Amino acid sequence: MYRLRDILAVMIAVCLCVLTPADADDDQGKNVAREYQVKAAFLYHFVEFVEWPGAQSLKITHVANICIAGDDPFGAILNAFKQGPTPQLMLNVKRNISDSAISTCHILFVSRSEEGRVGSLLAIAQPAHVLTVSDIKGFADSGGVIEMAKTEESIGLFSKNKINLRINLKTANAEGLRIDPLLLESAAEVIK
Repeated sequence: MYRLRDILAVMIAVCLCVLTPADADDDQGKNVAREYQVKAAFLYHFVEFVEWPGAQSLKITHVANICIAGDDPFGAILNAFKQGPTPQLMLNVKRNISDSAISTCHILFVSRSEEGRVGSLLAIAQPAHVLTVSDIKGFADSGGVIEMAKTEESIGLFSKNKINLRINLKTANAEGLRIDPLLLESAAEVIK
C-alpha cells in the first residue's frame, strides 16, 4: 500500500508541475512535448491504479493495451513503454485504433482530433470495460472516465502548468472499473 502512495507522490511531484518562462514563445513546442510526456506518464501508471473486471483483468492477461483514437499527440514517447510498471506486466501501444478494435484496449486515449466523435467512441468503449482518457475539455462530463485538464498559473516571470485529473467515478463504476482510492484522492474533481 505504501508503494502505491509513494509512486503517486513521485508522479505528482515530478510530473505535474513544469516551470517555464511566461514569455517563452520559442519554447512552445518544447512545452507541448513536456505536457505530453507528463500525460504519457499518467497513461503508463494508470494500469497500477485501475482494476479491470473479468477477462480484461490484468491479473489474467498480463498485457495492457494502451490505444490511441485519432491523431497521436505523444509521438515516440509511448514507444519506451514496453515493460509495465511491474515485472509481470507488458504494455502494448496501439495507434490509430479502429472502432472495431476498441474492445481490445484497456486504456483508450481519445485525441483532440476525435472531439466530434467522443459520444460514438464512448458508446463502443464502455460496454467493453475500457478506461477512457482524454485531454478534451469536458470529456469527463461527456461520460469519459478520466479527463486530463491542463491549467496554467502565472507566478512572477514564470508560468506553472499543471495537469489536473477529473475522474468520472459514476462512469467507471458502471463499466465495472475499480479506481484505487489513492488516484481518486489525487484528482482535482471526482464526479459521482
